[in-house]
Amino acid sequence: MPKADVLDGFKKTEVGLIPEEWDVVKIKDCGEIITGTTPSTSNQEYYGGPYMLISPADLGDRIYVTNSQRKITEKGLAKSRVLPKHSVLVTCIGSIGKTGITSAEQSACNQQINAIICNPKTDSHFLYFLFNQIAPVLDARAVKTTLPILNKSNFEQIPVFLPPLPEQHAIAHVLSKIQAAAEIQANIAERARELKRALMAKLFTEGLRGEPLKETEIGLMPEGWEVIKLGERVTVQSGGTPSRSNSSYWGGKIAWVKTGEINYKVITDTEEKITEAGLANSSARLVPAGTLLMAMYGQGVTRGRVAILGIEATTNQACAALVPNETLTTDYLYVYLSFAYERVRNLGHGAQQTNLSGEIIKTIKLPVPSLDEQKEIVCIMQTVDAKIETAERKRAMLDELFRAMLEQLMTGRVRTTGLSV
Repeated sequence: MPKADVLDGFKKTEVGLIPEEWDVVKIKDCGEIITGTTPSTSNQEYYGGPYMLISPADLGDRIYVTNSQRKITEKGLAKSRVLPKHSVLVTCIGSIGKTGITSAEQSACNQQINAIICNPKTDSHFLYFLFNQIAPVLDARAVKTTLPILNKSNFEQIPVFLPPLPEQHAIAHVLSKIQAAAEIQANIAERARELKRALMAKLFTEGLRGEPLKETEIGLMPEGWEVIKLGERVTVQSGGTPSRSNSSYWGGKIAWVKTGEINYKVITDTEEKITEAGLANSSARLVPAGTLLMAMYGQGVTRGRVAILGIEATTNQACAALVPNETLTTDYLYVYLSFAYERVRNLGHGAQQTNLSGEIIKTIKLPVPSLDEQKEIVCIMQTVDAKIETAERKRAMLDELFRAMLEQLMTGRVRTTGLSV
């Protein structure tokens, strides 16, 4: 790059353009690097104690590692390299570049992790965020075998930039505050989801009118409620898939829903769309906006999930469209089937994959209060859903802000000069 292309106050280095007062160092210059070990699993004296033995599975979105799937005793800790509080952890086998910081005064990590005990010139929180920024660099340095491996000798030689210590503190402070705010919103959403589960259990047991309760085949409920089979008051139909071998059936304007898109939300768009010819030459059929959909089969947790169509659409044969009669509201049906998810899933059957079917769905037992009480229950649950959605939207905005600020701060485009921390 010609000198004229270098921004004022920046310099060209092996790690790119950085502010002139920043240094380029090797990771080994940031502190002592320790590759973890796992005490012998055949010796039970090493396991079941209070100390964390941290593995990649214990590293997530949070900065601090506060718990681990495996715990070791003092004897187990003695067989490992003891890590002090604020050691920076980086996965170097398998999923390269997952990061965390130890929160306990003493802990250990397994051999899939390199730990850095930072020296006085390096802020551990800054280094944590730096590894977030250069995760692709770490992955590129890994040897790609059955599992990607970034061994200690390669890891410690990777060049990184290092601002003066006060600026490291300031950068880490800004990013930590954004992450903390995002975590608060995540906690609000999780508490609201817990409230929702508790409310549904209470509402579908006690109702809203303080009526005496009766025992039914699906548990306690108010005396004035009925228990019916879903098929008695709900029409159930499935869709179809136009032939994939005929390109004229695909890429049109008609929305086509797959089971993976049924996930407790209003569906306003679909990944794939079909043409009028595809609709006419398959068992797919148009269903109106406001229709309740249920996934009859699919991978993992998909089977039994529900969603509401926000648009007119078609579905594949693995989706059931549920249309209730005038004694039920679609929203009430959606709320109850969300609550009864596990019970509905257990009705499935199949040789290799446990599936639902239209006939099985019709046998689902459903509690039916009056239309007024149905609407009141829905209103309560929609209020909680709105709180969850608001918290999740705020968290998404903060996550986006974090990514933007990480990029700007770690390239020196935004400076923290004068920030008091």
